Amino acid sequence: MSFIGLAVQANKFKADAIWIMQQLAQDPPPAADDPQVPFLLAAHGRICRTIGTEFVVYLPFVLPPLLATAKLEPELSITDIDSPEASSEADAKDWEYLYMQNYKIGIKSSTLEDKCTACEMLCLYVEILKE
Repeated sequence: MSFIGLAVQANKFKADAIWIMQQLAQDPPPAADDPQVPFLLAAHGRICRTIGTEFVVYLPFVLPPLLATAKLEPELSITDIDSPEASSEADAKDWEYLYMQNYKIGIKSSTLEDKCTACEMLCLYVEILKE
């Protein structure tokens, strides 16, 4: 729905955006590792763009999961190339690997993507809300 809000602009979507945020604010905040968090963060950003400074009232609801996501530490893995663990990790989803000398170094890239989304939303809020 937040994409629709950007497409039709605030004058047509503002009431719906406020209603959506009120409904979301009634639920407990999601855990930082909830797979829906990045999507919610991005939707909050689009709604902020749509309703502008009226979004300030939702910051107490939006900021805790946003800051928790920004603080996430990505998982790292360093294994010997010849170890059985190195071959079992080869198909791990959301991991990127670098082979260096006799080591396989991995990082969970999805965590970095989530952190990036959170930082982008912080920048967006500062830009739009400025107060």
